[in-house]
Amino acid sequence: MSRELAILVFTIFTVWLWHEDKKNRPHLSKALWIPLVWLLLLASRPLSWWSWFFLGIGSPSVSDLDGNTLDRLFYSALICLSLIVVTRRGVSWREVFRGNTGLLLFYAFLGITILWATYPFPTFKRWTKELGAIPVLLIIVTDTNPIEAIKVVFTRCAFVIFSFSVLATKYIPEISRDYNRHSGIAEIHGICEQKNSLGEAVMVFGLVVFWQLLDYGRNKPRDYLKSPALQWMLTLLMGLWLLHQCDSKTSIIGLIIGAGMFVATKVQVLNKRRAIVWVCLVAVPVFVLLDNMFHVSGPILNVLGRDATLTNRTEIWAATKAHPVDPMFGCGYLNFWDMVGPIKLGESAPVELKTAHNGYLEIFLDGGYLGIFFLVIMLINAGKNHVRSFVEDHPGGVFAMAIFCMLLLTNISESVFARRGPLWSAFLMTTIGYWFLAGAPDGSEEDLTTENS
Repeated sequence: MSRELAILVFTIFTVWLWHEDKKNRPHLSKALWIPLVWLLLLASRPLSWWSWFFLGIGSPSVSDLDGNTLDRLFYSALICLSLIVVTRRGVSWREVFRGNTGLLLFYAFLGITILWATYPFPTFKRWTKELGAIPVLLIIVTDTNPIEAIKVVFTRCAFVIFSFSVLATKYIPEISRDYNRHSGIAEIHGICEQKNSLGEAVMVFGLVVFWQLLDYGRNKPRDYLKSPALQWMLTLLMGLWLLHQCDSKTSIIGLIIGAGMFVATKVQVLNKRRAIVWVCLVAVPVFVLLDNMFHVSGPILNVLGRDATLTNRTEIWAATKAHPVDPMFGCGYLNFWDMVGPIKLGESAPVELKTAHNGYLEIFLDGGYLGIFFLVIMLINAGKNHVRSFVEDHPGGVFAMAIFCMLLLTNISESVFARRGPLWSAFLMTTIGYWFLAGAPDGSEEDLTTENS
């Protein structure tokens, strides 16, 4: 198949997925377009890159300090529109942060780091853009049916990201792959910026698609060959193929954990939610103890196809620690990599890095031990709400708990905390949306079946 024909075929296929999904969800707020576009750009590439790719306007590279005018204006417009929507809905900001004091303190501290940041104005812009995600995501959780709003936004993101990533991987290799600086092996990243970004997108969006399929499981087997289940199955298969191609082990494990939590709550024998929570709480310290005593992580990593360096991440961590920051206050939110510039990894030539590949270390670089303190307070505070929603079987409680566990795991090898992307967005959405989701309709797929019958 020629490239031109492939582009046409995949475009028609994506339109068909979207059209069939729209037929099954006819009563949705048009305001959901705002978080949908927001998440599509976060999961793939900035608007400035797409304008360069399709129209030849602008540049594919963006200054880290200065940013891009088109991106800044577009994101500002989305944030302003979101504020208008949530204001018209009568959303109380007191209710948003009710029970989320930890998140409020965490964001407040990141804002205070502007006072000692090396680049205060760029830090202020990045912080305000991060805060801007809150009203955007509030549009989803303040919808008349927030569970259905979550499903439609994340599923339609999956339609676009998965379909066009498969297209790019097969027919447009110049934008869908890079070469590892150590091994020289090609790394697949589809229409995302790099392979771990693609893995994160598949992990988060794929989990929502799996959630819908699992809820649909009460229907007859032949119903899976009809809309809407057929579209979800095809989308999930594309996502799994992309995970295999990009070989993001962290995302594979995260998706297995998230999907496993949904399955565990569906199986009657395992439907003891408090027991599941205790298993999660006990498993981590027990594993750390066993690893310190018997080094059990080595064989596990070998089974997963990784070495003890976690694919050179320990090398990155060592190089990062060679550039010390103020241990109490750090160097300011998202300032470290602008300060140090290219750094040397082992015997290789200096390379430009933008992440420490560890979220906990990244927050230390941002805010020192104070940053870690506020991060822990935020995680405990948010974790209590997520556990409560899971144990009490609130609508979306399993999804919220799965996202929380995936966040804690992913930040061991990737930097996600307070970094705009699908996983942090999903966590932020379920955290600020705790009270809105608690009393929401359950979003059951029975409604879809009824409408189609």
